[in-house]
Amino acid sequence: MSIGSFSEAGLAPVAYVQVEADGTATSSNSGIAVTRTQAGAYNLVLPPDLCLPDKEAYPVVTLWGTPGATINITPLGSDDQRFYLVNVVNVATAQLADSKFSFVLFRTIVPLGNNVPA
Repeated sequence: MSIGSFSEAGLAPVAYVQVEADGTATSSNSGIAVTRTQAGAYNLVLPPDLCLPDKEAYPVVTLWGTPGATINITPLGSDDQRFYLVNVVNVATAQLADSKFSFVLFRTIVPLGNNVPA
């Protein structure tokens, strides 16, 4: 079975931002603030009205043009996810590395039942 759309998958996009390697947000639909704290480390702060409970928030990060790199995303906070730390790591050197990336935050639109894994 293939899923043809986000709604069929039970997800809705909430916020989007495209980030340059220097931490500049070049395209956004949501007012996400981005700060590059050091090479390869970026803090993302969502506006308060876009906060989602932990079990409803699904952040996705896509790297652009950085071969041999991987990305780690960590929610910072408690129940309502407003802050995210994005680290880009060069796999060969295990060092943080600057990279252009896109961040999309999805939320669930299908209520989770008692017997459904989150």
